[in-house]
Amino acid sequence: MVKLMSRLQFQATTHALAALTLAFGVTACGDSEGTSSATAADTETTGTTSDESTTTTVGATTAGPACPPELEECAGQCVDVGFNPDNCGGCGVACADGEICSDGVCGLQCFGGSTQCGDACVDLQVDPANCGGCGAQCEPGESCSGGACGSDCVGGTTECDGLCVDTNLDPNNCGGCGTACGPDEVCSGGACGFECIGGTVACDGLCVDINNDPNNCGICGGTCADGEVCVMGVCGFDCAGGTVECDGLCVDTDVDPMNCGDCGVACGPGEVCNAGVCGLECGGGSLECGGLCVDVDVDPMNCGGCGVACEVDQVCNAGQCQLLCGGGTIECAGMCVNTNYDPNHCGGCDMPCGDGEACVDGMCEPLGEVFLLDDYDASMNFTDSAQLSSTRMTLAWDGVEFWSSSGGGQAGNRLARYNSNGVFQQNYAPGIDMRSVFVKGDGSMPVFARGYNSPQLREQTGPGVFINAELLQGGPLDAQSSVVYDATRDELIAFEGGTLTRWDQNGGNIGTIAFNGFGALFNEDTYPQNRGVATSSGYYFTYSETNLSAWDETGTRVDTTVLNGAGTSFDSHFSLSYAAGKVWVVDSAGGQWRGYNVGQ
Repeated sequence: MVKLMSRLQFQATTHALAALTLAFGVTACGDSEGTSSATAADTETTGTTSDESTTTTVGATTAGPACPPELEECAGQCVDVGFNPDNCGGCGVACADGEICSDGVCGLQCFGGSTQCGDACVDLQVDPANCGGCGAQCEPGESCSGGACGSDCVGGTTECDGLCVDTNLDPNNCGGCGTACGPDEVCSGGACGFECIGGTVACDGLCVDINNDPNNCGICGGTCADGEVCVMGVCGFDCAGGTVECDGLCVDTDVDPMNCGDCGVACGPGEVCNAGVCGLECGGGSLECGGLCVDVDVDPMNCGGCGVACEVDQVCNAGQCQLLCGGGTIECAGMCVNTNYDPNHCGGCDMPCGDGEACVDGMCEPLGEVFLLDDYDASMNFTDSAQLSSTRMTLAWDGVEFWSSSGGGQAGNRLARYNSNGVFQQNYAPGIDMRSVFVKGDGSMPVFARGYNSPQLREQTGPGVFINAELLQGGPLDAQSSVVYDATRDELIAFEGGTLTRWDQNGGNIGTIAFNGFGALFNEDTYPQNRGVATSSGYYFTYSETNLSAWDETGTRVDTTVLNGAGTSFDSHFSLSYAAGKVWVVDSAGGQWRGYNVGQ
């Protein structure tokens, strides 16, 4: 076992940094006891909560000390002059309209695949003054098409005023030369309109999903009545499980004596409803309980007999209440356990491993060192995209390309793509305040994302385009925590303050693991390093101040090692990732991503 290593202590306050909120780089300086670390976020707000509904309660904020070293006081506020458009590079230095602040310099924000050349956003594919690169000017009489100068327009483009343009997509020549779209419109199929993605449509200036929007159900302006929901473009009551709506209630007309067979059909005194028919006896092996015909073999409210109710986390099986175990777990001694990794039930119930042994794939094996070395040098590194906004989050590998992410707000570039050698390819603005990107198995597709304070995971369907995926239900989930996938156990996991929360592949909660002794070393229970986790080969990894710890299924710290040269910045402690067979940490925003082969 590698000897645990002491590190230089952080000079930090004894209480968690509270209510740290970035508003386009502006942070209110303050400290308040009892404030959840979830709100000490690198999250831009403009009076509303970043991303989805907030699940973390925030305590009262009081006036605090001077600004942290990474921020500067401007007009009574703590601001990041590297990204604040009102104080860009220094207090009072404001960017012009349409410009953003990046690394303390004002500049244009170019969208739609365009590139900044000088003080303009241009399309290098068609601009004759910047054909294929900034300053690459075509000869007189030539046009630029596909990033190359020539005398003819190719690829279906048309010459308009010296430019080769696609009149199906060009907002300045939409459908024909000189036909310009209005502000906030795009050109699609040669017609101007709003840009609505992900299956949404434009209704009264807004992009909406007419399949589930109660104010635009099926068509724009199709409003559902009070109490109704929109399902697949149709208004109605949300009655599930085979029930139907009767007088504002969802009922089962097969067994409801007040609505037997149909709404309003009531059975007489002493009768029960069975299979939608009133009668004096229950058929099909069912039993009359409180006027209902129930199957006491499977009914959790009448399990084995009338009125015998199972607990919330139990099901009724053969007339007996039993635990409902999911995610590959089984019931052992009244608990749901994974017999592949539980040292007390290794390979089956009541099969404990001995002292000095761990349970690996259902077999008890000697507990050896996880890390073969006391310290590791990086085996691969590449430069982080400098155009991503705000704080860097995690890194993922889909088997072909690397993807990095950033948080601190929904606007701006939040996703970057790199080739297999780490060479930057392109930035994307998916509209997600990222806390993690990950894949379900290292080197697999697609890429998934978790946004700030949201239990709704997102799935990438095209570069920078995401749709809703699994919804994490139940269990503690901190607003700031990264969510990643544990391929060894087919589980989704998140971590905060020494507690690991686990969900099955469908988002159903399957419990938590307490990391015993977490916080005893390396200032590891300090925000933000106390909300990140990575996983590989059946072990969980946490990171703080160049130190990497490995934890087993029981929450026991089994080994530590040092990552030489790894970053210790605010961004570094958000960025812990496992990708392409390596543990990764970024130095800083726009710095180096460093990958370590800790298994070798």
